[in-house]
Amino acid sequence: MFADDVKLYVQIVNCVDMERLQRALSALSEWAEEWQLALSVDKCCVLNIGIENCPPHLVLDKYVLPVVPHTRDLGTIVSRHLGSWTIRRMTFHRRTIDRALSSLTSFLKLLLTLLEVKKIEHMPEK
Repeated sequence: MFADDVKLYVQIVNCVDMERLQRALSALSEWAEEWQLALSVDKCCVLNIGIENCPPHLVLDKYVLPVVPHTRDLGTIVSRHLGSWTIRRMTFHRRTIDRALSSLTSFLKLLLTLLEVKKIEHMPEK
């Protein structure tokens, strides 16, 4: 995965949630423009998993995102017909990744703290 890969997973219960997702996409587009980052909107899509509560009509960078029955994500085909077992498994993997990232973040904070202490200890006196 690269730093420029972005995925938004949102539970849509009603059309208000769909509007909230559209606002998030608009904010992402504005942020990318502000930081002069190009979005590859031709690689973007909408994949509805489960019951469609509100017809998706989402726009990113003035481009209407196509609704697809499946897409490829990091070499794995993700389909709109995921069973509950698959969703639970994906949730488990996400939690595992979250825990690993949290541990890594804690380690990096500790490392930076130790480096700062070592830097202060080795500072020459004036």
